[in-house]
Amino acid sequence: YRPGSINGVEEVEELIKALSRIRYRGALGFEVKPEEGQNWLEVVNAAKGVLYTAFARYVSRL
Repeated sequence: YRPGSINGVEEVEELIKALSRIRYRGALGFEVKPEEGQNWLEVVNAAKGVLYTAFARYVSRL
C-alpha cells in the first residue's frame, strides 16, 4: 500500500463485506497500476498485502 492509493485496506474490506452480503462466490480480480519507477514485484506484493489484510480483518470480525 502506498499513500495516495485509491483503495486501501478499509475499502477492500467493505467490498468483501458487500460481496458476502449478496452471497457472491465467484472470482475476484484487481487492476493495479505501478507508479513511475516502481518495481513490478513491489506492485504485486502491495496488492496482495492489501487483499490479505482486508480479508483477515473481515474474517476476524465474523
